[in-house]
Amino acid sequence: DNYAQSLLRNLQWMMAKDNMGQDMMLVGAPDGGFRRQLALMYAELMNQEVEIITLSSDVTESDLKQRRELVDGSIVFYDQAPVRAALHGRLLILDGIERAERN
Repeated sequence: DNYAQSLLRNLQWMMAKDNMGQDMMLVGAPDGGFRRQLALMYAELMNQEVEIITLSSDVTESDLKQRRELVDGSIVFYDQAPVRAALHGRLLILDGIERAERN
C-alpha cells in the first residue's frame, strides 16, 4: 500500500533527523492534513508533548512570543506556543506556515 509505505518512510526520516538532533520541517503541496497527522503520529510514537500554532498572514512576531493581557488592573504576559515548546522541550507544529507572511 503506497500510503503505508509513504508514512513509514516519512516516520523513519523524522526519527533519523531527531536522532541527529536536527530540526525538521515537513513541506509540500496542500495535503488535507497529512503533514499535521504525520507530525502528531510521530509525537505519539516518541511520547512527546506537542504545541501547535496555526499560522496565517495575520500572525505577527509578537503572536509567536507572548500575549499581553490586562488582569485585575495588572498587565500579565502569557507565553505562546513556540515559547512554551522551547521552555518545556515539546514538539512545535507550525500549521499553515505556507500561508504566513514573509518578512
